[in-house]
Amino acid sequence: MGLIDRWMETRPLVKGIIISSILAVLAAAGIIIYLVSGSYYAKTMKLLDFDGTVTIEDTAGSSKTIVGNMRFESGYTLNTGAKSTASVEIDSDKKVTLQENSRVTFTKNSKKTDIDMADGGLFFEVNKPLASDETFSIKASAISVSIRGTSGYVYTDGNGRPCLVVTAGHVKLTAVNPVTNEMKEIEVGAGKKVTVIMYDDRTVDSVEFIVENITEDRVPEFALKVISDDPYVLARVCQETGWDANLLCTLAGGTVSLPTESSESSESGTSESSATSEASETSAAATATASASASASATPSAEASESAAATSKAPTATPTPKPTPKPTKRPTVAPTSSAATSSPAEDTDPAEKTKDPSDPTEMPAPVTEDPGPEPEDPIIVPG
Repeated sequence: MGLIDRWMETRPLVKGIIISSILAVLAAAGIIIYLVSGSYYAKTMKLLDFDGTVTIEDTAGSSKTIVGNMRFESGYTLNTGAKSTASVEIDSDKKVTLQENSRVTFTKNSKKTDIDMADGGLFFEVNKPLASDETFSIKASAISVSIRGTSGYVYTDGNGRPCLVVTAGHVKLTAVNPVTNEMKEIEVGAGKKVTVIMYDDRTVDSVEFIVENITEDRVPEFALKVISDDPYVLARVCQETGWDANLLCTLAGGTVSLPTESSESSESGTSESSATSEASETSAAATATASASASASATPSAEASESAAATSKAPTATPTPKPTPKPTKRPTVAPTSSAATSSPAEDTDPAEKTKDPSDPTEMPAPVTEDPGPEPEDPIIVPG
C-alpha cells in the first residue's frame, strides 16, 4: 500500500495533528533563522569596496582574506596601506571611509557602534538621525566624537593633534587629557574645524579647543575627494555649509555631479512641483482675467458699437470745420401740392447754425425718421 493510500485511510484527527506538527516545526525554523540572521547582521559590518593594499584582522590578530562586499564581525580591525582606501557600511544608514595608512577597529552590538581609530583618518556619513536608543561614536587618540545624524572627517594632523571637520549637522566632541584626566566637551556645527591641544604642564585648562570656520580651500584633501565623489553627500554638505559645489569639485580635481531627485526627497519635490503648478495656474487665471478686463475696457459694448456705426463713423481726431457752400441760383419750380414744395427757411435748422463745427461733442445725431414717399419730379418752367 502506498503512502497516498495510507494517508487517505488516516483518520481526520490524526491528519490534523500531523499537519499542525509540521507547521509548528516550520514556524520554529523560520524564527530561528530570523533571530540568527538578525543577530548576525546586528553584529557585523560590510566592506563595500577598497582600493590598494587593505588587510583585515580578527579578534585574535589573524589576517583574513579580503573580498568585495564581504561581511566581518565585531572586534575586527581594518588596515589600509599607502595610497589605499576602504569603505565600510555599518548598516544601511551609516558608512565610513578610511584614508591611507589607517588602522581602525569596529565594535558593533545591536544598536551600539564604536569605532576606535588608532592611526590615520576616516570620513563618516550618517544619512538618517539615530533613534533615541542608538549610539555611534568614533574614538581617536584622546577624543571621542558622538554622532547623531551628520557627516564629517576625523584625523590626526602633522603635529599629532586630533582634528575634526564637521561637514553636515552637529557633533559633540569630548576630549580627556590622559595626564591630568581633565575632560571638556564642545558642540561643533557644519563648516567648522576643531583642533584639540593637550597640555601636561597644568591641571586647569589642560585641554584646549581651537575652533575655526573653514572655507572650501581649507577642507582637507581626503574629505574633498569623498565629498565630491558622492553627489548626495556633495549636495547635503553644500546645503548645510554654504560651500560652493563647483569650487569643491575643482579643488578635488573632479567635476560637479549633483543628484536630480532622491527617493527621500521625492515627496517634497512633488509637493513643490504641485505648489508651483498651482501658482502657475493661478497666475495664468489672473492674467486672463486682467486681459479680459483690459479688452472689455478698450472695446466698446455691442450697443455702443451699433450707436457708433449709426453715427456715420465719426473720426477720432478733431473734426475739420465744414466749408460753407456757396449759394447757387435755385430753379423756379412750378407750384405743386404742398407735400412737394418746401420753403428755403426749412432747408437749414436754426439749431444747426449755432453749433460749433470744431466741437467733437456737437456731432449731428443720425436721422432716424422715415422720409416717406419720394416727391414727384418737379416741373421746371424755362425762364
